[in-house]
Parts: sequence; C-alpha cells; structure tokens
Amino acid sequence: MRPCVSLACRPVVGGAVGLSWFIDDRGGVTIAGHGGATVAHMSLLLLVPARSAAFVILTNGANGPRLNDEVAEWLQTRWLGLPPRIAPAPLEPQPDLRPYAGRYWAPLSDIELVPEDGRLVLRLSWKGAVVERPVPPPLRLAFTGPDAVVVDGPGGLTGDFLRDADGNVAYFRWGARARRKLA
Repeated sequence: MRPCVSLACRPVVGGAVGLSWFIDDRGGVTIAGHGGATVAHMSLLLLVPARSAAFVILTNGANGPRLNDEVAEWLQTRWLGLPPRIAPAPLEPQPDLRPYAGRYWAPLSDIELVPEDGRLVLRLSWKGAVVERPVPPPLRLAFTGPDAVVVDGPGGLTGDFLRDADGNVAYFRWGARARRKLA
C-alpha cells in the first residue's frame, strides 16, 4: 500500500476541522453562510443547496461587510429569485436608551453607543493590528424589540444586547461577535 501524500490525508490538530454556519430561511429555502476578515479584507461564503448555488464574495475595505451583504442580497433576490430580506420595523416609541449607551470591547475594535435624537448612534474604532483600517461612518440604530436593534436606514444590519444574571446590559452582539460592555 502506498502512503497518502495529498493534503486531504494529512492529520490536523484535534483530528478534524469545522466551520460554524449561520443559517437563514428565505421563503422555505435554507441558506448557510459564514464570513471572515483579515486586516483589510472581508469575505462571505453562502451555500444554497436547494438551488445548487454557492457564492464567495471578497472585498477589501472598511465597508466590506456592508458591500458583501448588499451583493449577497442582490444575488439571492435577483439571481436565485428568493424573497428579499425584510428588516424588522422600528419600535415607536424607542425604549430608554441610557442602559444601552457605553463602550463595548472586542480585541480589534471597540464600539461606542451614544444616544442622539432618540436613537443610539454606533461609532466603531479600530485598534491593534487593524488600527489603520478606515473608520466606517457612524450608524443610527433603532430598537425593533426587547434588546434588538437594526440600522435605521438601508442595509438592515442587526444587533442585540445580552444581559447578565442581574438583568443588566453586559454585551452588545454586532457582526456575530459579542462585545463586553466596559464599566
């Protein structure tokens, strides 16, 4: 028997490699996706098995995630004929914004949430190895339900707040990453 020399046969640390999938349903069609980022590049992989389709979108800019989402939405609605993603409607009136205001920490970027004119305004700042990335413009957020927000305007990006055992806001999840609220 000859030894296997291809990369597919070589053992990996831990014996296996896996990828977490974000699952969406569009009119009964399941979409599995996962994104990633490096210092200046953002990526998005989408699989639509029921339509025998897959997309890889690569960008290189501070607004890469937003562009990836816009291109993915266009591909899903125009090319595959899936129903559009409908952003949740903002609550009126908005809840008391003070418990949500503050700075939220992550290793490569922080988010500052500041109440302005009845909405939270999200300001992201880069740090560490990615400090030189262009800073994205501020985003106005609107609450759509308890502890859930959406960008107030085009794009439909969503986030949510996670609470500690005492019911205090402890984390803000944005871009699939939970960021700890700083005291």
